[in-house]
Amino acid sequence: MEAYLVKCENGRLVSLQESLSLKTLLDAPCKKITVYRIRELEKVLEVDKDVLIALTRNVVKDFTASEQPQQIKAAKCIAVVFDQMYKGFAELVAREMGEASGIVIEYHEIVGRGLDKPVKIGSVYKQPARDDYDVFKLLKSLSERCNVVFFTGDKKLANQCMMIKRVNVYYMPPGEYGGKEFVVERMVEILRQVVGDQPLAV
Repeated sequence: MEAYLVKCENGRLVSLQESLSLKTLLDAPCKKITVYRIRELEKVLEVDKDVLIALTRNVVKDFTASEQPQQIKAAKCIAVVFDQMYKGFAELVAREMGEASGIVIEYHEIVGRGLDKPVKIGSVYKQPARDDYDVFKLLKSLSERCNVVFFTGDKKLANQCMMIKRVNVYYMPPGEYGGKEFVVERMVEILRQVVGDQPLAV
């Protein structure tokens, strides 16, 4: 069986133990510590106690830091909602917008009575809505966690939804544009401006 001899720099014997512990070294009343393995009086360690204490503090500090939960910065969020008359526009706008650095952009397309619950297809959430009130509730729900951009060609619905905080309503009757491509182009312009200029919800 092996044993360990712990000595101070002045030759003073500190302890003779079958196993060596960090506590023994830290409790030793000396500045320089020498440890021998008792078999052939083999020296296995020589260290300044101040260095040992400093190393111990660093280990404890690093361990404590690693135990702390990582603070993950919440991504800023924009929910883009398309009224029923813009069916298929969400996919085109999402493709043109691509990904924005540090911002999550969600695309929601209102599809009317064809669905019982929301369904995500590709990058677009298909949202059921029986009437304007369902649209109103959807926008209000999304606004609780994101800034909302709502594209609609319904004047009455646009006026109602303007009352919801953090919902930016854009009244865009398709008939006032020269075609689908021009509407998509204008929507992309608006979103790029919103992403670049608007204070975003976290």
